Amino acid sequence: MTTHVVNDGYDSSIRRRVEAVASLLPWRIKFDPARTLIYQPTIDNAEKFSRDDLDPVLQWPVVRSVATFWACPMRR
Repeated sequence: MTTHVVNDGYDSSIRRRVEAVASLLPWRIKFDPARTLIYQPTIDNAEKFSRDDLDPVLQWPVVRSVATFWACPMRR
């Protein structure tokens, strides 16, 4: 189970949606692998989602058992 800091800049309804998307990704990677686009309204939001929500999920054993990730420098 994932725990998040309560005061992270998201209101509670957005936090639930973020957690739902982040929880769907391991299932998608394991059982229905395909390209997946996650849209964020700003680059700052995308970086925050990637760092705070997506990176921890990509370390879950179910994901690591089927996927390998390479570190790529971010393009600006």
